[in-house]
Amino acid sequence: MDGSRVFRAAILAAIVFPGPRAAIAQPPGDAARVARLVKTLGADEFAARRAADLELLQLGPESRRQLEQAAASADPEIRLRALHLLERAAVVRLWEPTQISVKSAGDQLSGVLNACAQQTGNHVFVGDPYSEFSNLPVTVDWHQQPYWQAIDELARATGNHLRVHYDSRVPGVVVAAGAAGKHPTAYSGPLRAQITSARRVFIEEFDYERLNSEVTYTFQLNLQLIWEDRFRLVAYGAQPEIIAAKTDSGVAVSGPPPSSGSWNVATTSTRQITASVRLNPPPVAATKLCELRLKWSLVALGEMAIADLENPVAEAELHHDGLSLKVLAWDRQPTGRVEMTLLVLRDLMVPEPAEILFQENVIELLDSQGRPLRSQSQTHTLTDQGVEFRLAFLGESAGAVPARLRVTYPKLRSRRDLEIVFRDVPLPVERPE
Repeated sequence: MDGSRVFRAAILAAIVFPGPRAAIAQPPGDAARVARLVKTLGADEFAARRAADLELLQLGPESRRQLEQAAASADPEIRLRALHLLERAAVVRLWEPTQISVKSAGDQLSGVLNACAQQTGNHVFVGDPYSEFSNLPVTVDWHQQPYWQAIDELARATGNHLRVHYDSRVPGVVVAAGAAGKHPTAYSGPLRAQITSARRVFIEEFDYERLNSEVTYTFQLNLQLIWEDRFRLVAYGAQPEIIAAKTDSGVAVSGPPPSSGSWNVATTSTRQITASVRLNPPPVAATKLCELRLKWSLVALGEMAIADLENPVAEAELHHDGLSLKVLAWDRQPTGRVEMTLLVLRDLMVPEPAEILFQENVIELLDSQGRPLRSQSQTHTLTDQGVEFRLAFLGESAGAVPARLRVTYPKLRSRRDLEIVFRDVPLPVERPE
């Protein structure tokens, strides 16, 4: 047995688990500056309040701890501005890539991947039983390297490639042996996009009445999008919009007008999405798109929170930080099956598409030991009062006693037209005779 197999069997038969991120100490000078700016949020002059507001937002993580304290201030102006800043900062963080700082001088790939997972909270799977894995030594010296660029670079340098984890219940990627393909790849915030294939089609239709031919010509690119574990995608535009496309022959290529208002909803188990982009056919003489600039409308969730309703029974209610729950009906059967109807009301606006409301909450029923009962079914209806869920759970035995209803819900919902830029995209150039 070769050394890589021994290592994989002995050590790599597990997930590289993410752990808590290390706290970053705030320099004393920055702390004093933030304290001064937070105090200025309550200034009499609007211009001073506005200037402090903008400066705190630009400071990013340096201001977060003191803003959280300011959100409980007795001064209503400071309190409201601090809360608003925290919300805006959370939106910024949601759409930014997680950064990695790691240094390796010949350490094995598994150790470097573990450091990446620890820093970012993303799951990386390697070795048995997931896949063959080339655990070669790597040398890197990164400071604030975006996560996806880092993982791709590590995989390329060691003859590995990435794929999405097959188990849809668990987020993350598998690093597997075998060189990656030559897919054009683009990065945008916490997302990684690839062009998986291109299709150039010529169709000749011959009309026997007129004895003439009409040739139609279409061109299409197929895309795949994946994202970091912390990023929860809940809806996306059915098609990305082409902002700009230019070939190496200098020809600008456009696409058909985008369809407006057409959305797809992603479930909690969605780990990747695909889409097709139609372009007006580029010249056959062109060998590549020097630049392809796309805009894709996405809706994502952030700042997930947990609300627990103890001893759920009919008419039981819970109000928790912008979330209201009420058990409208409860039926526990002798077989251990529990059927219930739950009303969920949020203080967030109803999104577009409204179906997001059915996917953004995770509802669990736990027994007295904190073990979840198995979910058997879930249906939902949007009413004037909120979202009504009809759920059924089954315990491991007829004697399993449901003790707690748990709802994991987002405190933040954000929509963004994400820009994705591909460069040097090879084009198919063969044309039928």
